[in-house]
Amino acid sequence: MPVFMPETSETPSDFVIEGNKITCRPIAPGLHITATPIGNLADITLRALNTLAAADLILCEDTRITSRLLQRYQIITPMKPYHDHNGAKVRPMVIEAIKTGKAIALVSDAGTPLVSDPGFKLVYELRQQDLPIHMSPGVSAPIMALALCAFPSDRFQFCGFLPPKSAARSTILAQAGTFAGVSLFFESPKRIEKCLTDAAKVIPDAQIAITRELTKKFEEVIRGTAQELLTIISQRGGLKGEITLAIWPGEIKAIAPDDERVTAALKEAIKSMPAAKAALEVAKHYGLQKRQLYDTAVALKNAAKQ
Repeated sequence: MPVFMPETSETPSDFVIEGNKITCRPIAPGLHITATPIGNLADITLRALNTLAAADLILCEDTRITSRLLQRYQIITPMKPYHDHNGAKVRPMVIEAIKTGKAIALVSDAGTPLVSDPGFKLVYELRQQDLPIHMSPGVSAPIMALALCAFPSDRFQFCGFLPPKSAARSTILAQAGTFAGVSLFFESPKRIEKCLTDAAKVIPDAQIAITRELTKKFEEVIRGTAQELLTIISQRGGLKGEITLAIWPGEIKAIAPDDERVTAALKEAIKSMPAAKAALEVAKHYGLQKRQLYDTAVALKNAAKQ
C-alpha cells in the first residue's frame, strides 16, 4: 500500500488563540469527526482545536479552505484531500492507518461533516470493521437556521439540497407542505427565485424563512410566504450568499387524492416506477389508499407515453 501518513514529530503540538499558545492534549486513535465554522472562524470549540492540532492527519474536502482555519490558530497538522472523486482510493489507506493506531481528523469545508458531504462512506466502513470513531461537535447550518426561523422547533427534518429541476423540486416542496414540522433545505442563491416560484404554486400558504450568510457579516433572516419573499427579492435585485431554507406549513389539513400536490408527486414517481408502485409510494407519503391513486397513476403513465 502506498505511503499515506506523514512522518510524525515527537514535539507536542500547539494551537494559538489570541496570541496565547496552548499545548494540546493527546487524542485517542481512530477517526475524529470534527465540526468547523460555517463562516466566522471564531465559531470553533476548544475541543475541535485540540483535535486538529493533536491529530496525525486532517482529511478535508479542499485543503485551501481548511488551511485558512489552521493558519488562524497556527496549527501545523498535515492535510490530505478526501472528497467524492478520490474517496474510493483514500478510504482503504485511512482504514489501514487507523488500524495501526493513528488519529485522523475528518472535516468538511464548513460545518458538521457527514451533513451533505462525502464522509458517510468512510464512517460506514469504519463502523463495519468496528474501528474507533469519535466526534467533536460544533456548528451546523441547519440547526442554526432552525433556531433563527422562529417556527415551532419540536419536530423537524433536514432534507439536504433541493433538486435543480422544477418538477422534482416541486414534489419535494409539496411533501414539505404535508410534514407536521419544519423542513430544512440548502439552496443556491442562483436558484432561490425559481425555488420560491415553485413553492408559491404548491405550498402558497406555508411560512418560509430564508436564512443566509449565517455567522458572517451580512447574516440575515427573511420570513414570509413564497410570494412575499419573491417580492422582497425582486425589490432587492436578487440575493447573494449561502442559503438555508426553513419551511413550516402551519396546521396540516387533510389532503384529498386529487390535490395538486398528490398529482405532482405521482407525475414525478411514474418517471422511475410502474404505475402500481408509484401509487403505493405516494399513497404512503400522503396517508391515502393505493386504490385512490392507482387509476390516476395509470392515466398519467399513459399520457406520458404519448
